Amino acid sequence: MEFFTDISNAVTPLLKNIWVQIGVLIFFATAHGYVGAWLAVRMLFRPREPFKVLGITLFPQGMIPRHRDRLANAIGKAVGEELVSQETIMEELLGKDFLRRKIRGVIDSYTQDITSQSYPSLIETLPTNLRAPVLEAITSLQFRVAEHIENVLKSEDSLATISGFVERRVDEVLSRRVSSVVNDERFEDIVTFLEERIRSAVQSPALEQKVRGFISSR
Repeated sequence: MEFFTDISNAVTPLLKNIWVQIGVLIFFATAHGYVGAWLAVRMLFRPREPFKVLGITLFPQGMIPRHRDRLANAIGKAVGEELVSQETIMEELLGKDFLRRKIRGVIDSYTQDITSQSYPSLIETLPTNLRAPVLEAITSLQFRVAEHIENVLKSEDSLATISGFVERRVDEVLSRRVSSVVNDERFEDIVTFLEERIRSAVQSPALEQKVRGFISSR
């Protein structure tokens, strides 16, 4: 008992000091605020499930776990209506060519991967024992196709069809006016070509010899 009395007598003068009183007040106020804030925040999240004893709830569920669905709906509604609306998403995807750039990047990457790889031919992918029969079948098919085409072209119906087509095309060209077939530029090319051919023919030594021979024979 005397021990506590001695401690009280020693501390009493200190507590009468105004600065000690202010320091003690600040300490207790800070500790009280910290403990209260910690307890309030903890009560928001804990306990995750109600703590019950014999069916009696001693500590109810925290505020956020208890109203989790309502909070999720409220946050989703706020974000969907205020922050990220349908118009904003469509503008970001389509208005700024975001979606087009992504699709083009995927296609370019896929195309580059395909073109950078060397793929074997169809014959090389076949088993060895099947290559010879397949090649023989392809060769036989080529000959049959060529023979069929030759027979078709030699038939009277094919000749009549081709002849009729050529005649119709010639009649169409001949039925047009010359001015619609030969324009000014093409006409000048024809005149220039004929002029050069006539000049070269007139100036050729062979023509000169023929003229001299004709005159001498006369």
